[in-house]
Amino acid sequence: MSVDLGSFGEAVVGRIVRSKAGHDKGWFFAVIAAEGDSTNASAAGLYYVLADGRERKLSRPKRKNARHVAVTAATVDLTDITDKKLRKYLHPYNFNAGMTREADSNKSINTGV
Repeated sequence: MSVDLGSFGEAVVGRIVRSKAGHDKGWFFAVIAAEGDSTNASAAGLYYVLADGRERKLSRPKRKNARHVAVTAATVDLTDITDKKLRKYLHPYNFNAGMTREADSNKSINTGV
């Protein structure tokens, strides 16, 4: 499988991406940085450093394989960005889709009792 990144190396920083895999599947994040080899994205070569201002703050971003995110056309200006500004910007993406973090975090475990 080949992933055509075009000139994404530097251009991807500031893009809004949607997680396609993992416990955060379906959530939107901002790309803070790109790490690795962009010519080898089909292997485990390219990673994005992601933040959403809530679960993953700018001070503690998430490193995610490029194969596990879907890049959108939307961008956010990262100059003078704060966690609060990032949360406000991503809110329409995450919550207009009917998703709630509370519902995800309150999943009960069936103990059979």
